[in-house]
Amino acid sequence: MKEKIISVLFVVILFGFMILGIVFKDRNISNYERRKLTTVEELQEDFFEKLDDYLTDQFPFRDNFISLNSLYNRNILFNKEYNNVYIKNNYIIDKNYPLDEKSLDNFIKK
Repeated sequence: MKEKIISVLFVVILFGFMILGIVFKDRNISNYERRKLTTVEELQEDFFEKLDDYLTDQFPFRDNFISLNSLYNRNILFNKEYNNVYIKNNYIIDKNYPLDEKSLDNFIKK
């Protein structure tokens, strides 16, 4: 009985996300990641090469899952670094390696 409940729950979640993916409107830009997302127009140009990008970019509640993954890595696993980003004393620091001397000089001048 337990296996049937788990199987039914899995199928409901699977089809639920599929239906949500169809119902939700595609987004062009991710403010959370600060980048352009793959859209249907790009998918029509080169279907087989862009399909994976489109499905991952337009996944329902994508930003929430990314936030949840980040919280899990920082607060449960206690990783000090996650995606080359450190948080120390309520400051967020991006790891820039190798150091770009020209960019650093421009920053100092500002």
